[in-house]
Amino acid sequence: FCFFLLRRRPPRSTQSRSSAASDVYKRQACVTFSALNCLESQIRGHIAYQRLPQKTIKALKDFGYFNDRLEFNLSDRFTAKMSGTTRQGNYFVNVWDSIRKHGVLPEADWPYPRDQRTPAFDWDDYYKEIPQELKDKALKFLDLFEVKYEWVIPTLHDISYHLYQAPIQIAAPTCTGWNTARPVEACTMKAYHATMVYGICLLYTSPSPRDRTRYRMPSSA
Repeated sequence: FCFFLLRRRPPRSTQSRSSAASDVYKRQACVTFSALNCLESQIRGHIAYQRLPQKTIKALKDFGYFNDRLEFNLSDRFTAKMSGTTRQGNYFVNVWDSIRKHGVLPEADWPYPRDQRTPAFDWDDYYKEIPQELKDKALKFLDLFEVKYEWVIPTLHDISYHLYQAPIQIAAPTCTGWNTARPVEACTMKAYHATMVYGICLLYTSPSPRDRTRYRMPSSA
């Protein structure tokens, strides 16, 4: 498990595709997608709970980090390229070190409108070189925030504790039931897919007083 913590930098003294193609690049860039989901969720939470100064929010708006629905939204394409994603995927540390070094870019500045493309995804097009002016703009995010990360011990206590501070990025196996509404049962597949965890639901079993052969599964968060 990985837990990523975003902290606001102190003031300075001066101054949703074609399904087949979509699955391909989501698998290869899943570390970027889930990492930016963590970052976006935390920033949106800070804004919703009024934890960011208005000066910082205004700077984010001026730089174009909010979409048409006024949601903080980052370019997956930019970070996937800058972190060195390959056809075999990427590593957690590569993506987060890239965010710490290169910053992040608004989605509107480097999007990938798949509904206007045939085929919907082309590797060379998606990962083509990014203009220098956009790289320079992404660095402005680091003038506003300091991004740090740490590893979390995969115990229920530690995960629950850190979820109070930020979403957690994990590597998980895509066992039977993945991408469905039902619980995913454990399997022997390797954890090759990166995703974001933002809450825990505990499931337990107990004998039904009416029928000892049946079980019920209440849940609590």
